[in-house]
Amino acid sequence: MKMLLWLGLGLLPGPAALAQPNPLAYPAGSPSRQALALCQQALTFRQGSRASQQLLDSATRVAPTLAWAWAERSVPYLKRGEFGPWYALLGHAVALAPTEWLGYRAGCRFETLRDYAGALRDLARLHQLRPGQAFVGYNANGDYDLRIVQALCERELYQPQQALATFAACLADNERHQRVGLFDYLHYGATQLRQGQLAAARRSLLRQVQVYPKLADTYYYLGLLAEQTHAPAQAQRYFTQAQALYTRTGYHHSDMYTSVLDEVTLADIVRKLK
Repeated sequence: MKMLLWLGLGLLPGPAALAQPNPLAYPAGSPSRQALALCQQALTFRQGSRASQQLLDSATRVAPTLAWAWAERSVPYLKRGEFGPWYALLGHAVALAPTEWLGYRAGCRFETLRDYAGALRDLARLHQLRPGQAFVGYNANGDYDLRIVQALCERELYQPQQALATFAACLADNERHQRVGLFDYLHYGATQLRQGQLAAARRSLLRQVQVYPKLADTYYYLGLLAEQTHAPAQAQRYFTQAQALYTRTGYHHSDMYTSVLDEVTLADIVRKLK
C-alpha cells in the first residue's frame, strides 16, 4: 500500500506499476520479446516524452498483440486529460486481454472520467469472464477492491440500495479474507449516513477508525453523524480531531490528479468548528 502524507494515493500509476510481462517468457528473437525490449527502453525516459512514446509506438508495431505495450502507451494521455486517445489505445489492450485490463479501465473511468455507467459495464463484463469469482481484483492504484468501485458507481447513479448491498457483500468477504481496504468503511459509512442509516453508519465509521485511526475524514463524518443525533459537543470534538489530523499530520484521503468521492477538505472542517 502506497503511503504518503496525503492518502488518496491516486497517482494513476500506469501499467508499468501493474504486471509488466517478463521478456524471458517469450522466445528469443520473437516479436514480443523485441517489443518488450523497446518498452524497457521507453521506461528509461520521462513518461509521456517524445522519446518514450516513440519507443512504445514502435513496440506496438513490432508486436501488435502485446496488450501491455498498448496500455503503457495510453497512460500519458490519461494523465494529460486527453481521454479520447487514452480510451482508443487502452481499448486495444482490453480487446487483446480483457481479463487483465477491464478492471484497470473500469477504475480509471470511475476515478478520472466519472464515467460511472461505463465503469459498471466494464465490471459486469469482467465478472462474466470470471464466472464464480466474487473478487476480481483492484483498481490501478490498489486503493479499492473493484467491488468498492462498483458500489460507489451504483451510489452515484442513484442506486443507493444496490450500492449498500454491494458494499455489504464485499466487506463481509474481505473481512473473512483479511483484506479490508484503507478507505472501504469510510465510503460505506458515508453512504449509510446519506441514507439516514445512522446506527449502521456509526458502526462503519468506528470500524474505519480501527482500520486506520489517523484518517481525518473519518472524524469529520463522525462529527456529521453526531450532529444528526443531536450531540453537538461530541460533534465539535470530532471536528476538532479531524482538523488536528488534517493540519498536523496531513492524513486525509485525496488524489493529486482528481477529486475523490467523499473527500473532506480543511475548509469543510473549519466551517463546522464554532
